[in-house]
Amino acid sequence: MNAKEMLDKIVKIIARQDVDRNLALFFMNTARRAIIRDREITRFLSYLQNVPVVNGEIDIEAQRLKSTKFVEHEKKTLAKLYDYEAARRIYPDFFIQGVPRHYLELGTKIRILPVPVSGNIGIVGEVWPNDLTDNIASSDITTLELPEAWIYLATAEYLDYFDETEKGNFWRQKGVLLVDQYIAELNAQAANGLESTVRPYYMNPVRSDY
Repeated sequence: MNAKEMLDKIVKIIARQDVDRNLALFFMNTARRAIIRDREITRFLSYLQNVPVVNGEIDIEAQRLKSTKFVEHEKKTLAKLYDYEAARRIYPDFFIQGVPRHYLELGTKIRILPVPVSGNIGIVGEVWPNDLTDNIASSDITTLELPEAWIYLATAEYLDYFDETEKGNFWRQKGVLLVDQYIAELNAQAANGLESTVRPYYMNPVRSDY
């Protein structure tokens, strides 16, 4: 289902003459972002190749990364450093150049250590989807597999906005239940060895699926 069709359904559910589609769209996107922020949806796992590195840093926001699973340099997995002080003990100079061995997440940046002189950086991570628009071309994996959840959650937010909280809670419960069932199904598939968007990483420090 595309976003235009989803908005059409929201308008029908609300059943008011003065439904504002732009407001409904806003609520659909904010509800969706909130769900995606609080839960891991493996359908949004992506493998980013040739990621730009500037002075040893990767801009997380520019790559639309919600979370990073693995970082690699020339197919070799880098070890993650979880503590800034520990990273400083290993690398007193964050700008020293060499063959990368580690990475450190600092706010909205990922620092590669040492700074690579050459070679490609790849990242496996959960990527934020683009916001939906009121258009038949606006869709992604979750609008195809989970459209009712976003319809129900947007309806709930819209009704709450107009102080119809009892109705809003009814639709919110239906939407959250669908999301939880969807994520449980994805996790069950992963447990049974079925691939989602990106094949499972990594059993070995060097990738073998090229």
